[in-house]
Amino acid sequence: IPGSFVTPFDALVGRRVRREPMSLILGRREFWGLEFEVTGDVLTPRPETEFIVEEALAEMRAAILRLGVHNPTFEFGLRWLEKRTPACPVQVVLHGDFRLGNFIISPRGLEGIIDWEFAHVGDPAEDLAWVSLRHWRYHKGRQVFAGVADSAEAFYRAYEVASGRTVDPAAVNFWSVCGNLRWAIWCQAQSRRHLSGHDQSVEL
Repeated sequence: IPGSFVTPFDALVGRRVRREPMSLILGRREFWGLEFEVTGDVLTPRPETEFIVEEALAEMRAAILRLGVHNPTFEFGLRWLEKRTPACPVQVVLHGDFRLGNFIISPRGLEGIIDWEFAHVGDPAEDLAWVSLRHWRYHKGRQVFAGVADSAEAFYRAYEVASGRTVDPAAVNFWSVCGNLRWAIWCQAQSRRHLSGHDQSVEL
């Protein structure tokens, strides 16, 4: 074996012996059928993070099947999401309903966040997207951040400073589409409860 091959091979083996991840040694990592370039500047996608996306999509598909709804918009939305699933380098505890209606605000600023019944572990981008969904803008569609600001950029920058994580616009966009689809399914389910006679009230 020529020395020109042995020397770099030994160097790679040495990196692995020091428990450096193979993705960093190879400089790439597959995630959801896509290959990503991996360097020391990024967090390596872990296999278990794929389940976060899978579970979210499976939950929505199961809800559609339970409703017995044949809606091409729902199917298109699910397929769009399945083809664009983002890497989730870190899992955190999410609020699950992170929006203006659940913020307690006083003249001093933010006092607290209530209604944690939808809390779960997931991609941080999910909460960041939920607060800006159209149905939480309360008829102020152009004010994309919670109906109070034209842009969410200032919020994202503050989040980056506080968390030490970089906001991925593609991941936020994915969870925005996912959130809108999820809300559409919920609305379909809620209307079905009333139209079927199960609940007389149309209040949510």
